Amino acid sequence: MKKAGEYDESMLVFEEIPPAVHLDDLEPQPIFRGNPEKPMVSLLINVAWGNEFIPPILKILDEHEVKATFFFDGSWTKANPDLAIMI
Repeated sequence: MKKAGEYDESMLVFEEIPPAVHLDDLEPQPIFRGNPEKPMVSLLINVAWGNEFIPPILKILDEHEVKATFFFDGSWTKANPDLAIMI
């Protein structure tokens, strides 16, 4: 395709290989990584884990003046606009 200068979908070749371990095989758990030489931490919170936990998490973060990054997707935000605004 590069030589011809044209995209040709019929020339695409790929083989889909399923993973040996699927997400359904794993328990939800936090991922810990870091540089022990740097005394800092970053909090990343996925809101899809349970709406009932969001208000207490926000309260604790506020009490301790801690910043965090929250991940939300469009469908969650559409279903939970009040929580999205609260965050």
